[in-house]
Amino acid sequence: MMRIALIGFMGSGKTTIGRRLSEMLEYSFIDLDEEIEKAAHASPAEVFKLYGEETFRSTESKVLEQVGSAEFDLVVACGGGVVEQARNREVLRKAFLTVWLDVPFSEVARRLFRESGSRPLWTASEGKATQPVSSKPSLKDKNEVLYNRRQALYAECADLVYHWEEPEDYNASALHIYELIGQQGA
Repeated sequence: MMRIALIGFMGSGKTTIGRRLSEMLEYSFIDLDEEIEKAAHASPAEVFKLYGEETFRSTESKVLEQVGSAEFDLVVACGGGVVEQARNREVLRKAFLTVWLDVPFSEVARRLFRESGSRPLWTASEGKATQPVSSKPSLKDKNEVLYNRRQALYAECADLVYHWEEPEDYNASALHIYELIGQQGA
């Protein structure tokens, strides 16, 4: 039995790659955000808005622990912030072969620019090149701070690291990860 968890920043392709990887491996696929939505009876964005991040993270931890005890082969696409909780990092280390999808900030920013409304912690940028008038950090800076803070957390619990390089599409990424897993003897 093999449980594989895909981790990485929002927009790194965990869900799309996870679905393809699960097909290649002939494993079940679970999107952790979808499982959280079932448990909370609300989308992750709604949970954030109505109850706050603490409630979301608590639900996320419970769901991750449940998935981590599954008795079948599976690929799990985790949310980008799953590593924020120490207990989740421990579950990822103990219950899964954890693969970090390491995608450069510039690429995730490009991908997320179109879908920021569905990402509670991603602050949409106007895409302007001008400097902000106030001394407050720019939206890009806030997003990049979040990205940089999580890098060490991803590294802490990753068994394997997949470094995305342009121009790889999701299919090529899934194949690369499949090969990395195969090198581990999975």
